[in-house]
Amino acid sequence: MTSSDMPAVLPGDLNEINAILDGVEANISSSLDLPAEDWLGQSGPFKSLDEFQTSSIKSMRELLRYTNVKPSSRVLDYGCGLARLALPFSGYLDAAAGGRYTGIDTDASCIDRNAKVFGSLDHFRFDHVNLFSTMYNRGGKKSYRSIKRKKFGGPFDLAFLFSVFTHILPEDCDDLLNFLNRRLVPGGEVFCSWFLLNPETEDRISRGTSHRPFPYTHGSVRIDNAEIPEGAVAYQEAEVRERLARAGFSNVQIHYGKWRGDIDSWVWQDIVTATAG
Repeated sequence: MTSSDMPAVLPGDLNEINAILDGVEANISSSLDLPAEDWLGQSGPFKSLDEFQTSSIKSMRELLRYTNVKPSSRVLDYGCGLARLALPFSGYLDAAAGGRYTGIDTDASCIDRNAKVFGSLDHFRFDHVNLFSTMYNRGGKKSYRSIKRKKFGGPFDLAFLFSVFTHILPEDCDDLLNFLNRRLVPGGEVFCSWFLLNPETEDRISRGTSHRPFPYTHGSVRIDNAEIPEGAVAYQEAEVRERLARAGFSNVQIHYGKWRGDIDSWVWQDIVTATAG
């Protein structure tokens, strides 16, 4: 199955999704080098290359299930790390139909590595965003104003952020949401993962059945580590809905994740999708 043969998927059509993923895996070029194992810590908690690859397909499955991504889509991977999602997208996007991928990250070493690995694909690009990050870019700038005028190859039909808002503090949250909304076409989608707090989650935390306790507060959010606030951040669900609306997003959908405990779910973190205005 070539990229041009792959249809758009209706959310929840699991048989079609699995068939598409079989084609995606077959289409990924063997010339695309996987990262060295000693790099894996820069792109998530992966202990092996097999785990890295499995995770990339699993995340692609979530995008196919919860968004209207197509082979012709123009996609923005914010927080691309070591191009974990670029791998399946290299076997999915149809350049002839206008499909293209842009990955951006605060880690310049990851961006340099990705640009070399995917350099043969003209519809793929990688850009460094020189923003401050306690974990990845301590020398970066602390304001989104430094990048707000950059288009990064947009506009985009879909922006996705895996484990990004789980490390974003309230003082930067609105700036990032506004940045995304300005780069999406009207009707474009954002897909992002969060740790969301609501009465059900708070009850599980108090009973000790959630997988994260978030024992500390930082402004309006709760955090896991007082010394590294960005290490893991949990927002009140109502606050996230308000912030999305303020940034111009609508049609907010939430799919709760397994991190809460006592829940059967496809996903680990909570998935939020919304439509750009």
